[in-house]
Amino acid sequence: MQRRILFYAIYSIFIICFFFGALEITVRLLGIAPEYIAIETESMRLSPNPRLGYTPVPNSDNRNNFGFRDDNWNPTDDRDKYRIVIIGDSVTDGHPDWNGPYTNNYAHVLESELNQKGHNVVVYNAGVSSYNTLMEVELLKTLKDELKPDMVILAYVLNDSFKEYPYPLFSLLEKAVETRQWQTGFSSFLFTHSDLYRFCYSFLSTDSDIEDRLQQAGEYAILYQDTVSQSLKELSDLSRQDSFQTLVLIFPFLKDKQNNEINLLHEYPYEYLHTQAIQRASQADLPAIDLREQIHSCREKNGAIHADTIHLNAVGNRCIGEYLASELIARDLIP
Repeated sequence: MQRRILFYAIYSIFIICFFFGALEITVRLLGIAPEYIAIETESMRLSPNPRLGYTPVPNSDNRNNFGFRDDNWNPTDDRDKYRIVIIGDSVTDGHPDWNGPYTNNYAHVLESELNQKGHNVVVYNAGVSSYNTLMEVELLKTLKDELKPDMVILAYVLNDSFKEYPYPLFSLLEKAVETRQWQTGFSSFLFTHSDLYRFCYSFLSTDSDIEDRLQQAGEYAILYQDTVSQSLKELSDLSRQDSFQTLVLIFPFLKDKQNNEINLLHEYPYEYLHTQAIQRASQADLPAIDLREQIHSCREKNGAIHADTIHLNAVGNRCIGEYLASELIARDLIP
């Protein structure tokens, strides 16, 4: 009797595992699960400034003395150099899963290329995962007096205009009120490794879930709004106030909603977002470079240059760093 019960128990477990395994494989083959983006909330801390949301923790998770994926910063030792600050989101922040060590990041490549060509330059990579344009400009306000930039480059990704809540903020807010962390423990493991789990989680999430979180967020809910035009205007005002040059880099989407690689030049489905970004930069009197053609050219030459829809791999980062160095010199922006 006990052997029969054990047999049916093992048989049932096998059938359940086979069923969910088959579903997992199907979801992966169809490519219908949301992409997983690694964000370490342990290396972030909640900011009392609701326009900033959260900031990286210095000297955590291989971050430097200011909290960024870069060499340690010594601003007082860099006063004789031309100082470039790059603000942006995860595309600028980078991650070992996408581009390997931080030295592969386009900001680091840019600094190396400019110095090799005889320019005395330091590039500060101030990218933070899941930041939007408002948060990036707000971060600049906290750094500019110490870094004293000669140029600020804002790396604009097309989803900056979407109403998307910065992922780490939910978890940090919940930690602050001593409630459960979002996606912790076994749930976090499944979210990281299972396409089926992410698909079900995304499918079952509702607008009311977002509204509930916005209610909990209070004044931080401003980060769920499209504040791009306002933020670019603030950046323009800061540049005049503190006498630094500005440049907006526009990064394209590299895959469509079905996770298929897309042609960046012909029948590109997100061209309207590029047009919108260029118009907004122009209205704020900020020069802009649309990287779509350059990334297309790099992909034609090198093959796969991206890790997912928006993040470049090491090859893609090198292409952008080298191109940007040449472009800054050609525009006579670097002394």
